Amino acid sequence: MDSRMFTRDPGKVYSCLARTDNNEVVCTKPVKVYIPARYPQAELANFEAETTFLGVCAFVVEDKFYAISMVNAFMRTEPSLVNTVNIDDIDYIEMSYDAGARVIANTNLVKIDNLLYKIYDEMIAKGRVPWYLNYNDLGKLFATSRYHSGPRVGANPAVFEMIVAAICRSPDDVKKYYRQWITGAEQVITQPPTVIPLRVSSYGATNTIAKLMGPYFDENVTSALISPGQRVERVERLLRL
Repeated sequence: MDSRMFTRDPGKVYSCLARTDNNEVVCTKPVKVYIPARYPQAELANFEAETTFLGVCAFVVEDKFYAISMVNAFMRTEPSLVNTVNIDDIDYIEMSYDAGARVIANTNLVKIDNLLYKIYDEMIAKGRVPWYLNYNDLGKLFATSRYHSGPRVGANPAVFEMIVAAICRSPDDVKKYYRQWITGAEQVITQPPTVIPLRVSSYGATNTIAKLMGPYFDENVTSALISPGQRVERVERLLRL
């Protein structure tokens, strides 16, 4: 499957969902929810006695229209069918719901204070961003953290947005920042960025010393040899004193 076959239309999706007096969200028409297949491995989903998953997911109707959820908490769900599909050469878990099924069994979500680290580790540190989150969405990844998880990520959202801007690179050249490459807002959809892992310094570091001091030494040495720094930065001057 190609993610470009989906069209973002929150109104279309929300019209198929209804909240009951029992704090449930049920679907009035068939709905599908997509999450990365890595979620269970990253402790962001559980398919044992109860089915729970991180609320950073995509809701799809008619196999075409989708809306995203950015909830920093686990949701309990009761899917009619669970399957694995491949989207953009990456495996995703597809949860299908027949009309009347409980998509969210209880909207009173439990706060988990260490959940934010797991989200950060998977999507930012490792750069594994699902197809349904675009460049703008990624900067708002922790927008609901205070309400749904308890901790707040930074006093100012600009701090996290700066981190996101650093790991999002040009689809043509990962050495170029996406914010400096993009020329129009429509490119966020038509030409999404390549996301690099924050913890990999071969592309993230801007000088040779920083590359050699970071993890993945063999990869960093290769990067330092292929693309050496063009100028001596202040941190390099301090380290050489």
